[in-house]
Amino acid sequence: IIKMLQTLAYRDSLTGLSNRHGLLKSILDIRKRKPIVPHTIFILDIDEFSKINNMLGSLAADQLLQRVAIELKNLFPEATNIARISADEFSLLLYQQENEDPVHTVEKIRQKLHEIEQTWQQSIPVTGSIGIAHKVEKPNYDVLRHAELAVKEAKARGRNSYCIFEDKIADSFEREVAIETALKYADIDKEFHVVFQPQVEIHSGNIIGAELLLRWHHPRFGLISPIEFIPLAEKNDEIFRLGEFVFQKAMQAQEKISAQTGKNLLLSINISPRQWLNKNLLAEFLEMLHKNNLSPKHFEFEITETFLMKDPEVISKTIEQYKDQGMRFALDDFGSGYAGLQYLRDFPVDTIKIDRSFVAGITKKYNIGRILKLLQIYASEFGIRIVAEGAEQEEEIKLLKDIGIQYVQGFYYYPPLDFNTLLQKLSA
Repeated sequence: IIKMLQTLAYRDSLTGLSNRHGLLKSILDIRKRKPIVPHTIFILDIDEFSKINNMLGSLAADQLLQRVAIELKNLFPEATNIARISADEFSLLLYQQENEDPVHTVEKIRQKLHEIEQTWQQSIPVTGSIGIAHKVEKPNYDVLRHAELAVKEAKARGRNSYCIFEDKIADSFEREVAIETALKYADIDKEFHVVFQPQVEIHSGNIIGAELLLRWHHPRFGLISPIEFIPLAEKNDEIFRLGEFVFQKAMQAQEKISAQTGKNLLLSINISPRQWLNKNLLAEFLEMLHKNNLSPKHFEFEITETFLMKDPEVISKTIEQYKDQGMRFALDDFGSGYAGLQYLRDFPVDTIKIDRSFVAGITKKYNIGRILKLLQIYASEFGIRIVAEGAEQEEEIKLLKDIGIQYVQGFYYYPPLDFNTLLQKLSA
């Protein structure tokens, strides 16, 4: 009975492979040998497995895992250990000299996954992200941690990618953990501030709006890019704290602009996908506006093209619901994804913001100018304004003006400004 329990402790019940404990035991056994035999560990993470589970059900998902397990055993009969170490992750422990190219093993795994996809008779791709690490002899099971960091990096690169561990990956992960911790304990009012990048009417050169951009200056790390901290904030509830901070700054700015210049600027606020999950978000914002005697028509929520396409029917209905109450919405980064003019009919947005990649290409590719002209005609017909983002060169401005696009946002006119500088520009 004791022997049976010991066996069960190291075995995955679904696939019959080793489990995480079994893998760690194999690594420990290798380290006990003298001399230590060089091994490489591969971790295979089935891409978008949760989507497979949600679309086909747990039974089909389990069958896929069992099929992958069988194929791995058949493909690598010489493996020291093959394990299922989490819901959708497998590990492969192979005797392999450090100077051997692990990409050959990666290609064998990819090919087998492709064969599974072809014979599975489901309309869902079967691919995997693969992390690789050498040096099993390192203490504290570092090789497993390194492989896990490598597969995380592979997933960040996109489906069907692989990554071989390097020390800089660990350094990057340690910084990520440190910043995530710093974010959790950050004094929002002291460490964060907003800047305003003006939106300009090309014909007059007048500032007609501004996008609020969040900045973080940490006492230890210094200035941290939003590209780095926003994804970390979205992993937990910190994005809601930051969002509320931006809302408050937007309202304070609108009140001061109106009082000191007599103008009402259109202020744009970015809304992340995680914020959108808060069903009370827009209602709470409207309530804050009401308390401050501000009109929703002077504020605009920006949502990205990629997010808009995730659940178009639900998002479209939500937008329509709040537009009826006076709120405005902008489609950000248009041209960076796959939305087309026909697709835009379903979304009652007030503004389309053209991605910088399109604006930069207008001076190099004739077709981009034609596409933007069609977009401008479409937008005019439906009363949608267009803002070209990232305009930096005089030639870009001229071509945009010739096409008929009226508004731009970019360094050609203004970089992001602090609030006092914005007030000075508006008062000039």
